[in-house]
Amino acid sequence: GKKTSETTINTVPIYAVIVFDRSNSMTYAENKWSNAKTAARTFAENLIEKYSNANIAMVTFGTEAQVRSNFVNNNLKNISDNELFGSEPDGGRAGGTNLHAGLMEAKELLSSTSVPTNAKKYVVVISDGAPTYYMEYSYWLRDYVVSGNGGNTKKKVLKATLDEAE
Repeated sequence: GKKTSETTINTVPIYAVIVFDRSNSMTYAENKWSNAKTAARTFAENLIEKYSNANIAMVTFGTEAQVRSNFVNNNLKNISDNELFGSEPDGGRAGGTNLHAGLMEAKELLSSTSVPTNAKKYVVVISDGAPTYYMEYSYWLRDYVVSGNGGNTKKKVLKATLDEAE
């Protein structure tokens, strides 16, 4: 028999947001921080290599979330670790686990008018633990503020995070 192979070309654009945990606990175990960064880069680079129409964005979260990279369709090797992930968590107040804030940023990126309506949209979370903070709307400030105790997962924290993930 003859060996044949088929290549399927996916014409639907792919938009993926990596939501990356940079809470303090990411530094508690040996190599956790560097292994997580390697995993995020490997995922992104493999997706872009396999699908020429793939676009990757990066959001990091600790106590608050930050968009580190808007959607790119090229190799992330040209972006430094510090630019892509931020500096290694140092045990300070900014090191809580506010996955809810990270998911809010991912949703906003994927809802952007620059993302085609026919795109396949994905969110990939790289984290080591349960959320300890969430974003709560303050009617007085007319903005979201960080809520939660930062030490453990309360019902409100979990509910807000799960609702955002839907």
